[in-house]
Amino acid sequence: MKPRRAETRTTGASRGGSPGRLTSKPLHRGRRRRQQRLAGLARLALVVLILVLLAWTGARIAQAAGADEPLTGVVYVVRSGDTLWDLVSEHYGTQRHDVRALVDLVERENHLAEPALVPGQRIRFPYVPE
Repeated sequence: MKPRRAETRTTGASRGGSPGRLTSKPLHRGRRRRQQRLAGLARLALVVLILVLLAWTGARIAQAAGADEPLTGVVYVVRSGDTLWDLVSEHYGTQRHDVRALVDLVERENHLAEPALVPGQRIRFPYVPE
């Protein structure tokens, strides 16, 4: 590919030169720099996008690979004033799961005869897939 020659322009009397005089100043010097900067930013954005996709894919693969392992869940030490309903709502959230079913699950996993909790008691919240 041949290198481009800098385009020249004529200066007019309004610019302080004699009419019709050729100059060696490139035409639209700032436009080339701007295009180079935009091309650099586009490359950077592409690299960042690729890195984000790779990280996301790696996380998904790691999550799928670890699905066969038993998950123990989280252990919580009960404090005064805690209720099982509130603890389950805080731990699992109420947007994705039915709180009643989760309270039953926590009661079964912890061998609780009733939902009343005693301060100092350890409650294990089993893993529930999303």
